[in-house]
Amino acid sequence: TEEEKGIREYLTSHYIFDSDPLLAHVQEIKADPATGEAYLTDIVGILRNHGHRVNAVPVDHYRQLVGLNTPEDIRWAEAILKGNRGES
Repeated sequence: TEEEKGIREYLTSHYIFDSDPLLAHVQEIKADPATGEAYLTDIVGILRNHGHRVNAVPVDHYRQLVGLNTPEDIRWAEAILKGNRGES
């Protein structure tokens, strides 16, 4: 939709939780009927429905939260650690 096209946030699957609310409500995550899988992402809505604060945190560049899933990703991270800024 046009509204969805305007969204400029991306889910990177990095989370920071207060443990008390998380542990109090994690059992409310239900398995998807089609796949049988439970998704941690559901906890965001569950916590909000219980009145807990949920925030998105901006980062300067998407590469700050990149997953290291391929040999190329690992080489990029190693270059950063060695002081070479790598690709932008």
